[in-house]
Amino acid sequence: TGAERLSSMRENLSRSREQLGQFQVNLESKILDLADQSRRRRMAGLYGLRRLGAAAQLLLCLVPAYELASLWWTLWWDLSLRRGAGRASLSADAAAAAAAAAA
Repeated sequence: TGAERLSSMRENLSRSREQLGQFQVNLESKILDLADQSRRRRMAGLYGLRRLGAAAQLLLCLVPAYELASLWWTLWWDLSLRRGAGRASLSADAAAAAAAAAA
């Protein structure tokens, strides 16, 4: 009976070692999977940040272009109004000179 008990304990110990080894393998596999998932998420996050950065750079390039176009439009409008006002002023002066000559 003592030998049977000792044999049973050895079998249990052997099974426990096998289970522990399998648990260790599973645990290592899960750790590697989690590390891989974390790396993939980090890479996806970096890709998203790169895309966001590219969009921000494009926006930063477009804002000065918009401001430059707006400035050009304002200058063109102002100059065209001044030219129009100058023409009106010249035609008023010509009309006054013609009226003075006629009088």
